[in-house]
Amino acid sequence: MATAKRAFGTILRRETSAGSGTYTTIGGLVSLNWPELQTDLAETTDMESASATRTRTPTLNNVGEVTGTLNYDSADATQAQMEADCQAQTSRLYKIVGNDTGAADWAFNAYVTRWSVVTERDGICVASFTLTPTGVVTRT
Repeated sequence: MATAKRAFGTILRRETSAGSGTYTTIGGLVSLNWPELQTDLAETTDMESASATRTRTPTLNNVGEVTGTLNYDSADATQAQMEADCQAQTSRLYKIVGNDTGAADWAFNAYVTRWSVVTERDGICVASFTLTPTGVVTRT
């Protein structure tokens, strides 16, 4: 039987410069939706299908978007870099490190395709972001 794991302690890391292998933790992470792994299918049913039932074959794998929320800090350099990556359309390597002792990190190259800062009268400033992976997600 599977054992439930705590989400608290999960971190998101961003490679500081391309190919450096050095990562910086993105501060203020409040929530994170991990990549959704999906296989696209093409329909292959022909008009002579004996069972009159649709048939399909796998085509491409699809890695869904990664979304999250941060406690926004305008002085945080890594948050500022994510915003700059969005504006410059720059892809970076990211790693999700779960709070699961011994588990693999999820690593992927992604573009920041959405960066939004929201403030509410009775709340705090939060930044919402979307990372759109390009290529495969690997476990390291």
